[in-house]
Amino acid sequence: MKKAFMPLAIASVFAAGLSVASAAVDGKIMPGMIDNFDNGSTMGWTNGARVKTPHPPHVENGKLVVESFGERFDDEGRPINDNKRMAFFNESFSFDRGKNTFDSPWEGDYSGIKAIKADFSATSTTTDNLYLRLSFTDGDNFFSSKNPFILPTDGVERTATFLLDSSSFSVSKDYNKGNTFADADQAVFDAGIKNFFGVKIISNEEYPIYGGSDVVAAKLTMDNFMATDQVGVVSNVPLPGAVWLMISGLLGLSGVSASKRKNAV
Repeated sequence: MKKAFMPLAIASVFAAGLSVASAAVDGKIMPGMIDNFDNGSTMGWTNGARVKTPHPPHVENGKLVVESFGERFDDEGRPINDNKRMAFFNESFSFDRGKNTFDSPWEGDYSGIKAIKADFSATSTTTDNLYLRLSFTDGDNFFSSKNPFILPTDGVERTATFLLDSSSFSVSKDYNKGNTFADADQAVFDAGIKNFFGVKIISNEEYPIYGGSDVVAAKLTMDNFMATDQVGVVSNVPLPGAVWLMISGLLGLSGVSASKRKNAV
């Protein structure tokens, strides 16, 4: 029983370190911050601009599931606008209300982050591909990926990488007019990236936009939504210095214990 205690203690410290590192620190998004949905929670992700929609995101088998239902009509032939587009977000800023709606863990300063990565899969009855763009706002400007990540709707999981640099984004003062989005100016982008109100994923094929997306019937899954300070390789989650000290101490105790047993033989 005593032999089993040390590995378990070390494993517990590692787990604690991972938990601490998976949140923003003093408003700054840290490399390795991740939403993996393993606890069954949607972790603040919701869909569209209407928070109280009939079919909000949910979790299945440790993955976030988002559904959109395309063009639909009620019994009187009127269009049903809820959930007809593929758009979902995790943010504290509500552009249609002009106020904060909740505190998002993904709100903060992304200046130390080079990319956002996530695993996506999708199926659809109306389209062969989704065209995923990462969008965000700093409250004054609206940013959206210049080029979409093309996700085939064949149910196969693929990893998307959204680079956080000015050349990868378009920007506009109007969130809902695609024709106003232009290449992001370096200074505007550098200022905006320090003040994310959260993040948003939309599917829009033709152009960058923040407040609109394609009308499509699709079911999408997302997993391992992660901030990283590396491009091409996802950085390991950093452990706080205090945790490393604890681990070193435990390993030292383990070595001393082993030495005593050896000398006693």
